[in-house]
Amino acid sequence: MNMENNCMEDGEDLVRSSIRKQLIPVIGMEFETEDLAFKFYNAYAYNISFSIRRSSCHKFKSGQLRDRLFVCFAEGKREIDKRVSNVKYHRAEIRCGCLARMKISCHLNDKYCVIEFVSEHNHMTTSPSKTHLFRSHRKSTTCCCE
Repeated sequence: MNMENNCMEDGEDLVRSSIRKQLIPVIGMEFETEDLAFKFYNAYAYNISFSIRRSSCHKFKSGQLRDRLFVCFAEGKREIDKRVSNVKYHRAEIRCGCLARMKISCHLNDKYCVIEFVSEHNHMTTSPSKTHLFRSHRKSTTCCCE
């Protein structure tokens, strides 16, 4: 078991060392819009070989976004399906409670700042040759994600 964990950690270190420093989110990094922050984190996810999605958010009374949480596609758990006996084909469970995330918050200058970043996954990431198949990367062109 320890041997497998060491191999997984060594593999993650190799992947991280090959990524340009500009693509790794850092606490305090600023973005003009929430969409630009999403695109940046999506480019990071593309290079690490995982997919992301928008999770929870809070808004000011005016309707402006206060903060947003971007999470790994495997974050959380799926609810128990009440139709278990009526469903012909069951979908595979892909969520495993992964804690990888990036949280942004709006500051006084109307820019969004990274206030939380967790890079560790509790699952294996996919191979780089299959990364383009993830939902968050389907509309991306490879030139903007590299």
